[in-house]
Amino acid sequence: MLNATFEPRLFAPPFDTPTSAVVHNYVSSLLHWTSVQGSSHVCIFVTRGTTNALILSNLYPLRPWLQNLLLQTAVVEYDANTVARLAETLLERSSELEYVTGVNDLLIESLQMDPDVFSAEGSKELRAESEKAAVILAILRTCASDPSSAGFFLVVSSECPARLLSVCCSLPLVEHSRSDLGGLPAPPEFFRGGAALGHTLNDCVLALDEVKIWMTAACSQDLVTAIKVAICKSRDSRTMAADWEALPHFRLNAGLFASATACGAISNSSLAKSTLRSIVETIENLKLADTHPIRCGMGPNEPDKTRGADRAMRRDINRQFHLHYWHCPDDAKEIACVVPHNDLYICA
Repeated sequence: MLNATFEPRLFAPPFDTPTSAVVHNYVSSLLHWTSVQGSSHVCIFVTRGTTNALILSNLYPLRPWLQNLLLQTAVVEYDANTVARLAETLLERSSELEYVTGVNDLLIESLQMDPDVFSAEGSKELRAESEKAAVILAILRTCASDPSSAGFFLVVSSECPARLLSVCCSLPLVEHSRSDLGGLPAPPEFFRGGAALGHTLNDCVLALDEVKIWMTAACSQDLVTAIKVAICKSRDSRTMAADWEALPHFRLNAGLFASATACGAISNSSLAKSTLRSIVETIENLKLADTHPIRCGMGPNEPDKTRGADRAMRRDINRQFHLHYWHCPDDAKEIACVVPHNDLYICA
């Protein structure tokens, strides 16, 4: 599961740079994330104080601001009511970040961020909520051990080439109900961490750590998320479109999680990375010379294993372990299991 946390300014009309291009980008961003919110694979979060920060900044309700903004920029494609409904619905349907993460409150001092992605022209209330979200996500990325924490990222209100927001601050107070934050440094020591960030879903996916998602997986669905992130990053590295919604179809066999765990392919970081690489190469039809049919026995004349029309195949992960999978007639791959070298077993 992917977990998107919104910078509060994403909801705010762009009053500081009122041009038609900026207005179109603002509405496009709302439309994009409204579409994402309707999917089943992304959860949307805001900080507890987001709505109050918008009110204190005199930006909520949105309609008066939007009416003036559309008139000022001569944008006639949209009306204030429609745009306001988009933002309000997105905000109302978002979950509270503090409640879900168990990080209930923070006192942040001497904060430094690189890059500083939050607009200096907004109100201090909006910036404070944005900084709070960034620090909470940095804490999760640095310290948390549960599978959902590895899938959190920060959605910023404008395009940003950086994929990681580095954070350094003092944390005199952290109220939380988690069991994995005992290592947080107390003043005068500084906390240092980073949060994945982006403007669109595809930007944010490229900022995630697929190996950490894989290694903290609690079930097969977590493995699916790690594999999809790894495919997107592989495609991006090959200058291909990395579209989360348009990835090749694949399946995981019910035996994959148990076999990968037994072989150490979940807990060992080097083996986890190699296993993910092998799975991506399998799904993307890369390095096909490294794949071989799995035979029914060790003899040279043994027939290939099949499952109806599906062919049993293997690919080297390293010298010790192989990835076994089913190559189906529709070219879909069912990733079956991780096994030691010379083991011909494949999950049916």
